[in-house]
Amino acid sequence: MSVFAQQQRKWWALLGVSIASFLGCVDFTIVNTALPALQADLGASVESLQWVINGFILALSSAMVLVGRLADLHGRRRVLNIGLAVFGLASLGAGLATSIDALVAARVAQGLACAVLYTASGAIVSATFASEEQGKAFGVLFGVNGVGLAVGPVLGGVITSAFGWQWIFLVNVPFVLLSLAIIALAADESRAEQDGARLDWAGAALLLVGLPSLVLVIVQGGAWGWSSATTLGLVGLAALAFIAFVAVELRVRAPIVDLRLFANRRFVAAVTASFGLALFYCVAFFVMPLYLSLIRGESVQASGLLLLPTTLGVALLSPVVGRLVDRKGVMPR
Repeated sequence: MSVFAQQQRKWWALLGVSIASFLGCVDFTIVNTALPALQADLGASVESLQWVINGFILALSSAMVLVGRLADLHGRRRVLNIGLAVFGLASLGAGLATSIDALVAARVAQGLACAVLYTASGAIVSATFASEEQGKAFGVLFGVNGVGLAVGPVLGGVITSAFGWQWIFLVNVPFVLLSLAIIALAADESRAEQDGARLDWAGAALLLVGLPSLVLVIVQGGAWGWSSATTLGLVGLAALAFIAFVAVELRVRAPIVDLRLFANRRFVAAVTASFGLALFYCVAFFVMPLYLSLIRGESVQASGLLLLPTTLGVALLSPVVGRLVDRKGVMPR
């Protein structure tokens, strides 16, 4: 393969994984502006309707560390393809759902799949591009992600008004097929360079107890009461799971989370910045559409359009910042 063809191929790979990551980001927020139509059509209570959102968040946040490790061990492209297939099937199931329970189940499956789309996409970009081009490539990927998060409410409103809420899910299917085709043709397989490494089953099990318990408290604690037996019981369960998790990770040879990374100040700074960015995204693109439509009485289209100035900055600046990182470094002096 010529140098030119190889150069072209990696940018096609970036396009394929960007489509996958974009779909995951869109589905994080696209449901918000469709909730009134969902409630009317399915006859759902407010409590059950909340689980269309909460189920997605619970599955997503609980699975990200585990699926990231599985991608490292078994191949990033392979795991991403599986995630895309599950996401496509879950989107089809959500679009065809005739009850709120079926829709919630499909959204949980979407959340699990999106954990793969978010983690494996970035890992493939890192493995595909040389260090001097990674800033530009990640700038494109993050710019696409920011646009996806912000246009979700707009697309949700427009598609629901024009075709019905089912199509906010069904529209994903052809783009899943497109992403799968591009990735199959352009992306190489990659794994973490750890000879004989295996999955840390004990650490994974403890994470799958601790993370869902903690997230469930966060999303349901207000409804249950912060001092209720259920809330306090889950807090205690999460605390015990995380204490045991730390003890296990410090002893195993190939931990699912290498806790020594937290001794690296740059890593801690990056994690802190990512947490702050995720917090901003949740407020700006998740809570604000509900506030604008339900409290302010804005139309679904207007609610989405009011968020566009925020995403414009993300879309324009992410590639620029990526180029600056390539030229000046992450922490220029």
